[in-house]
Amino acid sequence: CSLKVLGYDLYIVSTNNIDTIECFLKEHDLNFFKGIYSCGSNMFGKDSVIKAIIKKERIDPANAFYVGDE
Repeated sequence: CSLKVLGYDLYIVSTNNIDTIECFLKEHDLNFFKGIYSCGSNMFGKDSVIKAIIKKERIDPANAFYVGDE
């Protein structure tokens, strides 16, 4: 069972270019993300982007999870 099926909204926050991410997702038929955000090349800028998503989408921070790839 996937997180999306369980009712979770999924977002991508990456240092990669949004066009590159969208191309990858399309190639691999991964169309279940609610939003894709780039924080540019600043890996340490992700926290502010994540906080902005939480605020914009009115997500309870206690129910927000971050999964990193490094």
